[in-house]
Amino acid sequence: MTQRMSRIDTIKAERRGHIITAEKARRTITSLVAALLAAGALASCAREARQASVAPKDSTAASASVAVDTASVEIASVDGPGVLNIVRQAGTPVALVSVWATWCAPCREEFPDLMRAARERRSKGLALVLVSADFEDQVSGAKRFLARHGAGFKSYLKTGDDMAFIESLSQQWSGSLPATFLFDRTGHLIDFWEGRTTYEDMSRRIDHALEVARATLPS
Repeated sequence: MTQRMSRIDTIKAERRGHIITAEKARRTITSLVAALLAAGALASCAREARQASVAPKDSTAASASVAVDTASVEIASVDGPGVLNIVRQAGTPVALVSVWATWCAPCREEFPDLMRAARERRSKGLALVLVSADFEDQVSGAKRFLARHGAGFKSYLKTGDDMAFIESLSQQWSGSLPATFLFDRTGHLIDFWEGRTTYEDMSRRIDHALEVARATLPS
């Protein structure tokens, strides 16, 4: 029997990251088996994140007591079509959309590389759109995380149906986090990947997307 499950019921972590929803995979599992698999996957993800880390780890727990100015950080709600509207309104050749969450270890570990790559290419026509998949009661923690990493600009919080959100961005997306999308100014998807990647791979794919987007601009 195919189960259509909510994000709260089905948060799981796989080797590439965390799962927002298992609906896309259309797996048939009982509640007991799902809980056991989730527990094992979370442990596996944590081990892999520690072993494979290539960037300085962010310790949310360790820094929770440090005063952080979040005045410059704004988080607005957005659904899938809203993300595409933001991409089109950015007016840049390429918009990088990153869907992440503070509870996702690979997301936190990749974040410094993501911010670095985006800053280095801002003048080349890259816009950065950050969409948090955190729960509403975690927004304050998300703001502190963003402030610590210099993301003092408007970011977004995912709202609405999980599957509608996933499929509005890419049919290829399983729901794993982090998820990264490179759109051109019209909202056409140039590139997409899910799971954590290296700064070098991320930079290469962004540069390629910028080249593709420039090639299609009116002369």
